[in-house]
Amino acid sequence: MVGLWHHDAAMADYDKFNLRFEDGMRARLEDAAKKNNRSLHAEIIDRLRASFEGPSLELRVAELERHVAELLKGKKSK
Repeated sequence: MVGLWHHDAAMADYDKFNLRFEDGMRARLEDAAKKNNRSLHAEIIDRLRASFEGPSLELRVAELERHVAELLKGKKSK
């Protein structure tokens, strides 16, 4: 989802929020941003947006649990 940061809007139009990262988090985000050819800001915004757009973590975990249970059930019947 490259390009989600809207360069045509004035910076004053955006909410500002200072954020503290745990040790090593900024470096991990900077590495990911570099690999994705975007700024640190764009990387953070994209990751935040994606967390709201997809299924919740609880739903993903439940789906994985069902899948693992099916795999284990298939192993036991062999």
